[in-house]
Amino acid sequence: MADGRRSVAAILAVALLSSCAGDGGAGREGDPSGQHARLTTAGPIDPGDFDGLTTAEVVQTIGTPDFKRADGPTERLQYRTDTCVLELFLYRDAGQPLARVTHVETRNARLDAVPSEPCLAAVRTSRRPRPAG
Repeated sequence: MADGRRSVAAILAVALLSSCAGDGGAGREGDPSGQHARLTTAGPIDPGDFDGLTTAEVVQTIGTPDFKRADGPTERLQYRTDTCVLELFLYRDAGQPLARVTHVETRNARLDAVPSEPCLAAVRTSRRPRPAG
């Protein structure tokens, strides 16, 4: 039950924060910032590299999530490894067709926060992104 309350609280927090975050990258065409390219290279991944990505862009970059949930304008994608859990929270602004990443969390199975860089590296090495095309 506590996990359910934490999920609801996280989704509400994401919705509140995203309302203050501007357009969340909406309107960008063809990834002009090079954000997707940074995520697919071998270097370290920063949680901010996911900001503004759509669900499809996340899946193409790091593969299919282990868990996906959609509630109204919010989506939650969860990637699990032996060492950590990566959760991406997406929000669809009013008038926008797609939800975009607004918040990223990395934690262990006990819900304790863990450093993001090793967790993101573990997710990337444990996944096979979907081939383009």
